[in-house]
Parts: sequence; structure tokens; C-alpha cells
Amino acid sequence: MMMFQLLLLLLHNAPTTPNPVTQYHAKPIEHAPTDLPCPPEYFRAARDLDCEGLRSLLYLHPDCVEATDPQGRTAAMWLAGNNRHSADANKQERSYLNGKAGFCALILESFNASLVDVHDEHGNTAVSWAATNGMTQLLETLLEVSVFKHNVTGAGTKSNILETVEKTQHATPLHIATAHNHYDTVQLLLQHGANARHADINGLTPLMKATINQRRDIMHLLLEIDHDSYKDVSHTLWTPCHYAVYSKNVEAVYLLIHDQSCPLEAKDKDGRTPYALATALELEEISILLRDAKLEAIDRAHQYWAGRPIEL
Repeated sequence: MMMFQLLLLLLHNAPTTPNPVTQYHAKPIEHAPTDLPCPPEYFRAARDLDCEGLRSLLYLHPDCVEATDPQGRTAAMWLAGNNRHSADANKQERSYLNGKAGFCALILESFNASLVDVHDEHGNTAVSWAATNGMTQLLETLLEVSVFKHNVTGAGTKSNILETVEKTQHATPLHIATAHNHYDTVQLLLQHGANARHADINGLTPLMKATINQRRDIMHLLLEIDHDSYKDVSHTLWTPCHYAVYSKNVEAVYLLIHDQSCPLEAKDKDGRTPYALATALELEEISILLRDAKLEAIDRAHQYWAGRPIEL
């Protein structure tokens, strides 16, 4: 009897083994938000395209919603400036990174953390960064954020974002996309209302940049959206046709002539027409193209006036 009582006493005082199932469910699934400032991991998550990491950090640290790094860059800029999205990546890899960045941007937008109207220390916005890297899916997400959908007025309107210029060259996102030869990005920016005739610090328009880069496909896009852009001149009074000549781009000169977008009589600061410039540069094929275009223009004018009565 005493042995039985002793056994009961030992069992009563023995440490209990916790139930692993009960122990697991006793842990909170998500921690409550903290008052701590936004940690550096937030921007690393954006750089690494860690979308779930972004979501968790935005939930845990409300300050991340409006956070910028020491250079004034937002999480959306880190998404758009992702180093892996480079010319070295193949088309499939670029498409994957582009889509993943777009998904991460949707998470930022769900927390109102896109910050599309914020500028970094160089004057760039997330839209500018996306234009630089040709991240079309991310760019489309950024251009469809709620502040634009609800036509909110002020500095954050879509037209103002598309006209934002960086500090060095005063280039808009359209300038940047054109300079980097991103056809799809140029097309998307034009669809959203980007100004095709905005001039940078040197008076260069996107059409002039496309001409310098010998991108006839982008030239055609820009002329389609605003045909009169061929009349614009830079600070040296060069037209896009002058730049086509200077770039020794026979096909671009032909395109401008065929599209009636080469002002043959336009003179630069030194009084040179596109034909005079081609002659000075000893570009025989281009000189012949421009000479023949001039002769055809004279012939058309002659035929127009020949049949008209003279009024005294």
C-alpha cells in the first residue's frame, strides 16, 4: 500500500511532456506590427525581388510604407533598378525578372507604398528607373497605381510623372527608354501619354535620340504619335534629319525623306542644310538621296504652279 502511494506521488510530481501539436498552434501565425523604424532588409528584399519578404516587412513595420534609403531611393526604385535585369540576361530571364518585379510592385501598391512621385538624389523616379532597364511589366504596374486611377491632382499626377526629368541631362522617362533602345517601353510610355517632343538639356527630343541610335522602328513610333516632331530643332538648330546625316545613317535619312519628315531647307547655326552637312562630311550616298529629294520637291512645286492662272 505504501509502495502504491509512493508511485502515485512520483507520477503527480513528474514533469509533463508538451504536446507538439498544441505547442505549434500556440505560436502566433503573424507578429503584431512594431513601432521600430523600417529596417535595411526592406530595401534588400526589393533588390532581391523577394515579394513575400516585402509583404512581411510592410506588415511588421508600418514606417516602411513611406521609407527611402539614404540616397532617397524607394523600394519600387530598387525593384526597377535590379542589377540582374541587365543586357547579359537572356530574353527568358529578363521576362521572368520583369514579371516578378511587377508582382512585387502590386504588393507595394496594396500597402500604398509605391511612392511613384518620389525622386531620388539624382531626380529619378521609379518610372525613370523602369524605363532605364526596359522593365515594361513593372512600368505598367507603376503607371496604373490607384493615385492615377482616381485622377488625384498635384505633383503625383501621371502627366507630371511622365514629364519628370533627372538632374544631369533633364531627360524624361521617354528620353531614357529611347536612349536605351527599349522599343516596348517607348511604346508603353507613348500609350500612357508621354510627351514625344520634350527636349532635354541639349535640346534633343526622343526622335533625335532614336535617330542618333539608328533605331528606325522607334523613329517610326515617335513620328506616328506626333508627326510634327520632325520640325523640332536642338540648341545647334539641328533637325532629326541633320542628326540622321551626322550619324551616317542612310536608312534613317531615307525614312525621313520618304515620310516627308526631312526639312530640306532647314539650316543649323552654321547655315548648313542636311544636304550641305552630308557634303561637308563627304557622305556621297546620303548626299545623292538629299539632292534627289530636293529635285523632286522642286518638280512637285513646278507642277503645282504650272497649271494655276496668274492673278494680277
